[in-house]
Amino acid sequence: MADGDAEIRDMAELLGKDYRSSRDLRTTIDAVLRGLAGDVFDDMISSLDRAIQYLSHTRPSRRLAAIDIITNHFRRGQECLDLLMRIADTDADAFVRASARLCILSTRNLDTHDWAKRYLAQCVCDDHLPEGIRVACYSRLHGDDVYLSPECPYIKYEQGMFRFPDDVAWAFVRCCLQGRNGD
Repeated sequence: MADGDAEIRDMAELLGKDYRSSRDLRTTIDAVLRGLAGDVFDDMISSLDRAIQYLSHTRPSRRLAAIDIITNHFRRGQECLDLLMRIADTDADAFVRASARLCILSTRNLDTHDWAKRYLAQCVCDDHLPEGIRVACYSRLHGDDVYLSPECPYIKYEQGMFRFPDDVAWAFVRCCLQGRNGD
């Protein structure tokens, strides 16, 4: 939000509310998405190709909407992940880069792909990334079973029970960088 995009701030405030049901949350997420996309929402959601075109829009709010639409509406596997990796590494807006990384992290069975392990390990080692993103990437390296459990390093980090970088198994991260399992 470094560029002061007011639409992003307004939408983030909507998401910060307490929701009584997943339906209420989904309705709000849809409203947020429409708010971020603005008058181009219908065009953006009309096809994967149109949504992809909005990844290079000048407004960060449009790029954020496109990321969500591509990952949650079209769900195109490797093609989608390649786009997200490019955005996560190159977008001018830090909030857009973080959003792309979070979408990558939410991909199921991510740990079964050597390229994904290398990418996540690179993120863990990247001193320019926020610490929370680095811990989340480290957590994903351990696979879905750990990532979705109380043993997840990120959950422990949020509880103050995991110290980054002290508690990182760096030998494991180096193995992942080299395309090896590290187990």
